[in-house]
Amino acid sequence: MSIEEETRDIKKEIVESRGLAIRTNNLVNSLGADIKAIAKRQAGYERRFTLNSAVAYLIFTVLIFVGLNLTYLAQKAKLKSEKEGVQANLVKVKGELEETKRVKRDRERSEKEIADFYTMVHEHRKEEAIEAYPKAIKHPLTEIEKAFFKDQVDAMRAQLSLEKFQEGLGKAQSKKWKEAEDLYRQAIDLKEDATHIQRVRLELAIALRMQGRQKEAIAELSDLMGETLEQEVADDVMYQLGVCYAEVHMVDEAKKTLKSMINKFPYSQWVPPARGILNEIRPVWTP
Repeated sequence: MSIEEETRDIKKEIVESRGLAIRTNNLVNSLGADIKAIAKRQAGYERRFTLNSAVAYLIFTVLIFVGLNLTYLAQKAKLKSEKEGVQANLVKVKGELEETKRVKRDRERSEKEIADFYTMVHEHRKEEAIEAYPKAIKHPLTEIEKAFFKDQVDAMRAQLSLEKFQEGLGKAQSKKWKEAEDLYRQAIDLKEDATHIQRVRLELAIALRMQGRQKEAIAELSDLMGETLEQEVADDVMYQLGVCYAEVHMVDEAKKTLKSMINKFPYSQWVPPARGILNEIRPVWTP
């Protein structure tokens, strides 16, 4: 090969090398640009990832806080409910305890009052026992105890009524008619169905008459006349009623009553005075 040919080959190789170098440089520049673009995009990705991570962390933190808060509120509500339940139960227990104490106090007071009442009955403290009876009978007693106390109090009422009647008779003997009236009324109030009450009412009418209250005496005696009178008081009642009629100038009623008394009880001690009154009554009574 000649020198010219070698020279041409070398030039050709140089040109080709230069072209290859240029292409290589272009490729390197292009690759560098691509790498920069890739790096830029990667940086953007990393910034977005960082931002997304921060947002995700924030959201996660918020969710955790919300969850913890909900759990706290639930626990708080549960504890509050349990506390209210305990307090309600405590109030209930306290109420039951107070009720138990009250029942115990009432039972002890009731037992004491019954014992005191029994002592009054046993010691024949009549007025105290009679006054205490309405309250004592309300306590829890057996039927036998109630019947026993009732019989005892009824007997005491009858005894005390008789005592008041006898005391009233004493006042009447002393001409203390108002005091006698009060005692007779007490005797009636104590035992209205006692065997001596008809006599008490008769004496009450007499006490009223002696105080100049004949109309009240007539009302009392008229009520007695409407009952089935005992033999020993019937003539007394009719005589006193006739006298009251005469004293208030009710002549016809006085005559009728006194004549009826004389006819029914011809052997009564009141027949002579009744006839005397009839003889004194004129056909027309002039006050």
